[in-house]
Amino acid sequence: FNGDMVEELELHEGAFPVRYEDRSAGVLDVHTRDGSRTGNTFRVAASASNAGVMAEGPIGGRPVAGNKQATARGSWMVGARKSYLQYIFQRTFPDTSFIFGFEDVQGRLTYDLTPKNNITLYVLESYSALNRELTSKLGVNALVAAGYHYTLANLGWRYSPSEKLLIVNHAAWMREKFDNYNPTKLP
Repeated sequence: FNGDMVEELELHEGAFPVRYEDRSAGVLDVHTRDGSRTGNTFRVAASASNAGVMAEGPIGGRPVAGNKQATARGSWMVGARKSYLQYIFQRTFPDTSFIFGFEDVQGRLTYDLTPKNNITLYVLESYSALNRELTSKLGVNALVAAGYHYTLANLGWRYSPSEKLLIVNHAAWMREKFDNYNPTKLP
């Protein structure tokens, strides 16, 4: 998850809240934040392992000039990252047996249909790869090359007909694709 897009992150190791009562292992509960409703923002970031860009802004009308309290009816936010640690490892340790890289794109749209109705769409598209082809001491059943492609889409609706009642519904879709290969290039 892109840290700039996270509003709240909570790890439940045990004694789960009722919402997760059917789980038998730890639960990582991640909530992404809404984009800015007051103006457009664009950021570029680079670290020792990856580089990324992020942009966010209002949708559904612009805020009134000079009025910082006025906000648009919705917001958008998009972030993309790509690792380059694998290139550093290849150049620094030419005989390394572990080359791993990732890239992802995340986006979130939030819109207030009415003051009491809100919809949200969150999408995550990511790809990671492992390459250990430079290692000659791997057995026939060892993992040499792997690719993992993950997609998540989550559509949410929130309705608050009164101050004492809040109704929240989510529909989510997830896809996982992966390819794992041994030293003889067989799955």
